[in-house]
Amino acid sequence: MGRFQVGYVIVSELKLKKFASNTIHDRGLRNITSSLMDNNSELHLMIQSLR
Repeated sequence: MGRFQVGYVIVSELKLKKFASNTIHDRGLRNITSSLMDNNSELHLMIQSLR
């Protein structure tokens, strides 16, 4: 393995990590918003049942 190959592997790994963290962050935000929506609908149901 030459120096160029090692550098290329490191760069591609960094790109992959950045891409992965971005997609995970995206998905995490979506999960949070969807769970909030679920919680809100559950709250509405609870309030309706209390009335």
